[in-house]
Amino acid sequence: MNLPSLTEVFHNFFKPTVQKKFSVEKSILRNIMRIGIVTATILITTSVQLLCASPLKSQPINEVKVTLGLQNETLIQAFQKIEALTGYHFMYRKDEVKNIRNLNLPVTQLSVEDFLKMALAKTSLTYRQLRDQILIMQPKKLLSYSEMDDYKMNY
Repeated sequence: MNLPSLTEVFHNFFKPTVQKKFSVEKSILRNIMRIGIVTATILITTSVQLLCASPLKSQPINEVKVTLGLQNETLIQAFQKIEALTGYHFMYRKDEVKNIRNLNLPVTQLSVEDFLKMALAKTSLTYRQLRDQILIMQPKKLLSYSEMDDYKMNY
């Protein structure tokens, strides 16, 4: 009569449990690795796209046409109308433009630059385009392009 040793009985008793546990852990580990690989691929692809993206360049204001009409309106109201029609945003000091009133312009199509020249003709104000922003200010306060490089705006 061959009696198995106590270690063989013990080993055979726990063997299926250990194998099942190991295979479950192995499949979980595979799934985690797959998720990690997919996540890493997405992150790398997104990073490469962001690194290769070119900076935003807006269209010059002399090329953007708007159809606009004004009847006894303020300069601020005219700026708001242009902002609604275009992607530009006007920046100005309210105390410098609040007294410019009674602007009249028949409904016509013209460039944003032509409108600014007409609206600011009888004032001491001038303008400068910086990307999608148009600065309205006194001429003495304008910065040169070399000075603007010192004050770069981050978007």
